[in-house]
Amino acid sequence: MEIQDVVIVSACRTAIGKFLGSLKDVPARDLAIAAGKGAIERAGISAEDIDEISMGQCLPGMQGSLQIIAIANDILGFLRAATRGVEVNDETLALDVIKMVGPKGHYLNLPHTREHLRKLEFSEMVLASLGNQVDAIQFAREKTDWILDNHFPQPLEENQQRELKRIIQTAESR
Repeated sequence: MEIQDVVIVSACRTAIGKFLGSLKDVPARDLAIAAGKGAIERAGISAEDIDEISMGQCLPGMQGSLQIIAIANDILGFLRAATRGVEVNDETLALDVIKMVGPKGHYLNLPHTREHLRKLEFSEMVLASLGNQVDAIQFAREKTDWILDNHFPQPLEENQQRELKRIIQTAESR
């Protein structure tokens, strides 16, 4: 992976409002989007050239990038698979293989190792980088683009929507 310079190309902010003032009916997300579009416009570069946008406290959940989320999800998926449990028995322990190769031996080319490696789950990102297809950042960009182009969530059922509204109203009334 080639190290690239990190630069700040622009900055933009929304109007400053007071608590429950003139901006109270404008969703924080809309304010953040307006500031982001303004910063991109001022920078005079394509949005495609931007890897990450950092924002202040208008909506803390928007800090970071979709690519970071894709990488984190891949790592978590690998960890979930790794923590499901490891089968431990004479076959998987392979003490006979360990004895055969010795403490400085090489076991990766043995049939036993190949057989059991096929049963393991690996991270998509790691597999892509091992095959020199892409680095982690490129993997994350491609994964994010695919998700944005292909994922269409199903709407919530009426009873689920009602329950969410009830939870939100309860939280807002406190």
